[in-house]
Amino acid sequence: MIDIHRKVQSLQPQPQPAQGARSDNPENTPKSVYHYPSLGPTTETNVRILNILSDTKEESPIRCDLEVCSLKEENAIPEALSYVWGTDLSNDPIFVGGNPFFITKNLHTILRGLRRRDVNRRIWVDAICINQEDLEEKTHQIRLMRDIYTKAGDTIVWLNEHQGPLRDEDQPLYASHSGPLREGYGGFEFDQYDLVAILNECLKYPAETPKTEESLIAYTMLDLCKNRIFLNEWWRRVWTLQEATLPRKAPTIHYRGHTFSFDDLFKALRFFRTVIPFGERSEEILRESRSADLRTAADAIKRTKSRVLDRIPMLLEYRPGLQRQERRSEIKTFTSLLGHTSHSRATNPRDKIFALESLLPERGLGELINVDYSEDISDVFRRATARSFNSPDSGQLHLMVYFNFLFESQSRKGENLSGPSWVLDLTYSDAPFRCNKVTNWNHPDGVTLDGYLFSNKSALSEQNITNMVTFTTPECLYCAGCVIDQVSWIGNIRTLKPEDAFEELQMFALWVNLARRAVLGLGVPSDYFDRLKMLDNPDRFRITSFTRFLTLLADQDTLNFIDLNGFSHQRNSDLAGRTCFITTRGHFGIATAPIRLDDKLCWIDTAPVYLVLRNADNNNEGTSGMQQHRIVARAAISESLSTMWPKIYILPIQRFQIV
Repeated sequence: MIDIHRKVQSLQPQPQPAQGARSDNPENTPKSVYHYPSLGPTTETNVRILNILSDTKEESPIRCDLEVCSLKEENAIPEALSYVWGTDLSNDPIFVGGNPFFITKNLHTILRGLRRRDVNRRIWVDAICINQEDLEEKTHQIRLMRDIYTKAGDTIVWLNEHQGPLRDEDQPLYASHSGPLREGYGGFEFDQYDLVAILNECLKYPAETPKTEESLIAYTMLDLCKNRIFLNEWWRRVWTLQEATLPRKAPTIHYRGHTFSFDDLFKALRFFRTVIPFGERSEEILRESRSADLRTAADAIKRTKSRVLDRIPMLLEYRPGLQRQERRSEIKTFTSLLGHTSHSRATNPRDKIFALESLLPERGLGELINVDYSEDISDVFRRATARSFNSPDSGQLHLMVYFNFLFESQSRKGENLSGPSWVLDLTYSDAPFRCNKVTNWNHPDGVTLDGYLFSNKSALSEQNITNMVTFTTPECLYCAGCVIDQVSWIGNIRTLKPEDAFEELQMFALWVNLARRAVLGLGVPSDYFDRLKMLDNPDRFRITSFTRFLTLLADQDTLNFIDLNGFSHQRNSDLAGRTCFITTRGHFGIATAPIRLDDKLCWIDTAPVYLVLRNADNNNEGTSGMQQHRIVARAAISESLSTMWPKIYILPIQRFQIV
């Protein structure tokens, strides 16, 4: 400890990368010369249908017509397409009504795949059937999405064949078992991407039958196939949730030249649940098998199975007939939808809200979303946040642990801070996939501070003792809670060198503890470092606790890793440069945004995370002369809730007006 103390250095902050996120057109779009026929008054239910003209030559340009029809007509929407727009534009336009019309490469490939040789094909395709340049029309058509996909005779889900890098949140799950199998794997004649053929083969080996090498080969093929399907970008786009949920008939999925229904995919998932784990006989077969491919694939399944099966795409919970009955009401509230789609992406951030309109169980609730593409993004997020916070459900403020506040994102981007501090940035969050429960230390995208806060969300939000009402107006969040303490010391978490990361981490923890002693007026005795050698020394325990906290370890996690430097450096990649603080009573914490001395560490009723508040600068008193506050950060505290709660419980409860 003495050597560590002597090496304590000044700390330097490090900027944090920002994660950013269907309705915007790709940049640099060539101008099409096509002029859309009018849809008539916005009070009508008119839509356009794309008529793809047949052609016997695959290389021929794609020629189409647009027809206007009413959703009141029977069979108005024979088919509707669900797909990922993509960003790269095709050099070759399609022709609509004889006029060139530019679309993305991905959509161009899809239309070529959909075109028939002998008969025309009528299908609704949003990028073409909606005039994307007309915001009024676009707003009106988005409000008809519920009817469009509900009335569609069939919905075509097209999963593009190109597979780029793994999604950020999927790295720890699939990286070891997502590549293609070698040609001839298992001796089967069917294609490794033919889900139905593989499933039918697996059904020959039910869970209750003795396992054989042939059955394990079939199981690994099924696992690979479903993993590759779920790696497709289509699953992470917010619009696709409604496009596959609303149709009465199970959508038809097109994938690598094969077609299967949503029901087929669900059957495959359900079957895989029944055969995992493989059991002792399977282990014996794997040990004796001469197939290196089988051993490698089966080992990967064992490593990933628990997290893969726990993360079946939420879309399957919403499909009629697939969702678990006991969760139907729970998962279809506005707040739960925001939480469940937190990791979904949209080109236009407004769509993270607008795409949820048709998923709400009652049309009246959906209409409260007020789809309007001319509205500023911050205003859209403000209304959505207020609606969530005003929800009568328990844990009204629980989305605070899913998303950053909008001011946090604005600060990272160097933008001017504007609007109420309680507004959430609903663009994107990967916190549910970066928490202690779903990832291990050695994964390249392991636990982050946001994920750590998410890991501890439930215990804090369940502490409801004020019995006071929480509600939000367009300007102010009214809530109750208590001031735990004031910030008395601020530092920045240092960047650790890979080769000495764990030692430097201990140095930093010691440095923090010395700062804590100074805040508490304890000083440093001359024999302080000799005392640290004693196993029962309180400061020794505290430094160890700070070290664990600075690696975002959960209470049940251990530090018994072989590569402590690698572990410490990996966790430091997210924390380096962040603000840490000590309060007047010695609480050590990490803030999600810069804070100041004398800011207040607070507990707020139904909030799942500690908040740091600051007196508002507007010099305006709130209701009944109450001081108004602004949220300046969320915070994690090194002490467990079981330790903190008795201290919080005895503090006086007060009302807050947060602007």
